[in-house]
Amino acid sequence: MESQNNSNELKKNNNKKKKTALFILSALVISGIIIGILYYNYLKYNISTDDAYVEGAIHLVSPKIAGTILNVYVNDNQQVKKGDVLVTLDPKDFDIKIENAKASLDLAANEVSSLYASLSSAGARVKIAEASYKQSFIDFKRYEQLYKEGVISADLIDKSKTALNVAYESLKSAKEELRKIKALVGADTKKGKEALIRQKEAVLKEALIQKEYTTIAAPSDGYVTKKSVEKGNYVYPGQPVLAVVLLNEVWVIANYKETQVTNIKKNQKVKIKVDTYPDKTFYGRVDSIMAGTGATFSLIPSENATGNFVKVVQRIPVKIVLDKTADAYPLRPGMSVIPTIMVKE
Repeated sequence: MESQNNSNELKKNNNKKKKTALFILSALVISGIIIGILYYNYLKYNISTDDAYVEGAIHLVSPKIAGTILNVYVNDNQQVKKGDVLVTLDPKDFDIKIENAKASLDLAANEVSSLYASLSSAGARVKIAEASYKQSFIDFKRYEQLYKEGVISADLIDKSKTALNVAYESLKSAKEELRKIKALVGADTKKGKEALIRQKEAVLKEALIQKEYTTIAAPSDGYVTKKSVEKGNYVYPGQPVLAVVLLNEVWVIANYKETQVTNIKKNQKVKIKVDTYPDKTFYGRVDSIMAGTGATFSLIPSENATGNFVKVVQRIPVKIVLDKTADAYPLRPGMSVIPTIMVKE
């Protein structure tokens, strides 16, 4: 009897354990389903990628003129303010150009004074030529009438006609000389300023501007990087000598898969994790979506019209701007980040 009771008690315990195990298993399955649904919804409304980097405004500094580096006033990673002198070129060559331009301007001023005197003389010669032509024309008409009346010979009328032609050519030549002198002194321009003087003034102005270019200043506040010149180096126009990075003007470029951008819209809130600051969460918003995939604007775009085709999910760059609260933590271009766009909000 006691053995039977023990057997029944054992069965009850086993049934109880089975019910408990079934309950725990059911709870685990239901919990897993709930967690899966919640995780699915999270992924659906919180779109994340690890293909994202910090970008920033980088000013490449280069000379506008060729010359020899006289001094370099900054080092790599040095902070500078807008207008700070970074590099200077040797100004000696440009000082010589300025002196030559000034001398040419002075000579031009003297030349113009002489030209004005020539202009007055040329004007007087035109008036004399006009008077001579008018008199020759009157004489020709009078001789022509006398010839018709038979008073004078044909020889006199021919001489009168020749004198008229000579007077005409003299007038024409005097007017042409006057026109050339006017062109040189600019007497035909509305402002009345001498063309020669203006040309020399332009040369002097160009020389002065080139000398100003011997001083290269910081285009903005930032940090110096990529310094590639030293004192004594010879540089050419457009040759990068250093760069100035603006750490207060940075943004994030996130390369999302094309299947992820369906619900991404401008101004959606973004949560950003930066590898450099693992305990800090940054926030921002979607600024814009690039008008094309990254492959489209690559140096050698893919050509899918020939050969075998294998479909590859493309990535579309999304620009994300950071909130001002991120200014307390310096973000440098190139840092890896993980942005999560909250599309449901």
